[in-house]
Parts: sequence; structure tokens; C-alpha cells
Amino acid sequence: MSELDVTLVSRRRECDLSKWLGSMSGPMPFDVAVLSRPLVAATYGTEVRLLGSVRCLYYGHDIHHRRLLAMRQFVNNAVSAWELMCLARIERKIWREQDIVLYPSAEEVEYVNSYRAHIGLQPNAALLPLWSVPCLPPGGAPSPTLRRGMLFVGSYGHAPNLDGLDWFFGEVLPRARAMGCRDMVYIVGSGMERYLPPTSDTDLKVLGWLSEEALRSLYARVRIALVPLRYGGGVKGKLLEAIAHGVPCITTAAGAQGLSAAKPAIEPVRDAKQFADEIMLLTEDDDLWARKSAAGLNYLQATCSRAAVKRSIMELILGK
Repeated sequence: MSELDVTLVSRRRECDLSKWLGSMSGPMPFDVAVLSRPLVAATYGTEVRLLGSVRCLYYGHDIHHRRLLAMRQFVNNAVSAWELMCLARIERKIWREQDIVLYPSAEEVEYVNSYRAHIGLQPNAALLPLWSVPCLPPGGAPSPTLRRGMLFVGSYGHAPNLDGLDWFFGEVLPRARAMGCRDMVYIVGSGMERYLPPTSDTDLKVLGWLSEEALRSLYARVRIALVPLRYGGGVKGKLLEAIAHGVPCITTAAGAQGLSAAKPAIEPVRDAKQFADEIMLLTEDDDLWARKSAAGLNYLQATCSRAAVKRSIMELILGK
């Protein structure tokens, strides 16, 4: 088999997923079931496994309980200890029971395999990119001399985004402004029109949701992508999206999680001062900008291109 036939199933579409699974009789119409999200996998994993020869895979966007644990360091009453304990038990149960566990972050793959080794089980976690990323060829980005501005992309409904933006406007941007940076800051994302920046700085635009075409146009004009996260989990899609457009990113350790192999395209900053220093460097140094842009595109071509992701899926699921 050189191709995969994929059927997407959701509770909303099928109305009752348990009933749909229970209606299966005779040879199963699929060989592999991929479950995503901890509560979905915990709810339906046992039923899928009872189907017999079906291999069960779990794909996790991130390790939820570790992300929420990190969140508690910055947000008061973000999540209770009871909720954390319950979610941790759910995720560990999934890691024990599924045939293969997939995460886009190498750090999280290592964490799962260490847990399984600790309880006497063989490793079963593997790395799978977040998604395939259509990107420009190296050197395909417009000249940095034609670019101005800094761009943040993220949804309003995701708490790490709001915390990161507040930190950026409170701690980072004033430092960059004091060093002479007057570039516009653009804030884009679903629901972001509701975000009120905690600053009197006038060189910023909160745009909210944009169409794909409008966002591509903005990526083609800006000079820097901002990923100022103080906590989170998994690989950040906003970061991959930016470098796929040839735009160098400045991010933190939380933002760069799972992408240690992407150096020198992605090198996390330690603090607000270094973040501001990097803004000035990428704003003023065209050669550095071009090197960062090319390094990011080279990394994506090798790891997140459609061909690379397809190859990973075939190897992991079919052993080919």
C-alpha cells in the first residue's frame, strides 16, 4: 500500500460515536484508528480496541497536564490541583494503552517514553510533525529591505497568547522603543479584536481575524514574527507558519519547545532584554535576517514538507 484511505469521524457528525462503533460487524472497514484529544481518547479508546485487529494510535497536540502545570506559575487559579491530577491520570492511561503515541515535540516524545520505561513498558511514542507546511523555497522570501513591522498571530481564546502579549507590551516593547525601534506591531487572530493592549504605544494595530489571502499579504510585508510565550505545550503552529513565509521569528523557550533541531533558525531568548536586542538585530541587519529566513525554510523543507510528513506517516503507521 502506497497511499492511505482516511475517514474522519466526529461526535457532531455521527451523533453517537459509541453507537457508530457498535454498529461495526464483520471485517473492520479500517486497519488503524487515530484518536486525538485526551478526553476523546479516554472515552472511546477502549471501544476502538475491542474492534479486534485495529491498531490504535493517539495523536497529542501537546501534553495537556504539563501545559496547565506551567500555566499555574503565571496565572492565579488557572487550574486546580484536582483537575491537574485527573488530566495527568487520563493522559498516562492513554500512553499505557495505545499501540503508538504521537507528538509533534521531541521533548514530549522523550517524556512519554521515559514514563513507559519507568513502569516497565517498551517505548511506543514517536515524533510526527504538527502538519505539512507548504513553504517558500530558500531565498524565496522578498528582500528584507522592503519589509517593516512585527507580527503576532494567535487566537484570543488561548490563554498563553494573552499572557505573552501582555508581557511583550509591558516588558519587551518599551526596551525596543528606547533603542529606536519604531516599527508597527500587528496583532492578528480569531477574536483578537477584543484584545486591549496594556500600553499607550500608538505604533500598533489590533487587526483581529484576517482571511488567508490578507494574512499572506501581511506576512509578505512584515520583517519579524513575534512568539513571546511564557508557557505552553507542544510545537507552536504560529511559529512554523511564520518561517514557512520566510519571516524570522523571535521567541522564548516556551515558544521554541520541541524545535531544538531547528537551530539556527530558531534560537530562544532568555528574557525581555534579549528579546528586545533580537528585535533590533533583525530590524537593522539584512544579512542576519536573510540567514535566519533561509535556515527556517531549509528546516521546514527537510522536516515538515508534504513529502517528509507523508514519509513519516507511512513509516509509523504502515512500517514502510
